[in-house]
Amino acid sequence: MSEPVRLLVSILNFGQPANVLRQLQSLPGWLSDLGAQSDIASRIVIRNNDPRADIAALADRVRDLHAEFPDIPCNLVGFVPNVGFGGGHNANIALYPSDYVLILNDDIGFPSLGWLEEAIRMLAVDPRTACVGADENPRNINPHFGNGLLPGAFNLHGIQYAEASVLLFSRAAFDRLGGFSADYPWA
Repeated sequence: MSEPVRLLVSILNFGQPANVLRQLQSLPGWLSDLGAQSDIASRIVIRNNDPRADIAALADRVRDLHAEFPDIPCNLVGFVPNVGFGGGHNANIALYPSDYVLILNDDIGFPSLGWLEEAIRMLAVDPRTACVGADENPRNINPHFGNGLLPGAFNLHGIQYAEASVLLFSRAAFDRLGGFSADYPWA
């Protein structure tokens, strides 16, 4: 019997724990179903990137998830300084071994994860493919506003990139690239 594929789901709370609580209504069940139908073993890591946020309800929900979904470990990292988007996800990803990582913004919602198994398969089949993301991305990025929509003196960089509000990537590619860049702390 082969080892399961390890998926790490990284979520940052940016001061709205209610957003993460909404995600946790469906996400663990979807991941549990995915694991039952495939060889994908998932783990959720949530980082509170707002030290002023009251995360008591979120901590309670994470505790409840351990009983509801014992096959989906869920960890909450709280009371840490805000190290930005990239730094927060880098820290989450460094906590546990994984084969693939799914980044989810705390305010993102979708009707299902029916696409996830196929996206992981796409990455596994072609090692030259480093990530799978949405295809409707802005074509600029800057250090202050990740989507590059504000023109002017914000030092725009014209690049094609995979916007990371929902982004799946291979951990091997992530490690080869050295994680998210410190040059864009808030993107």
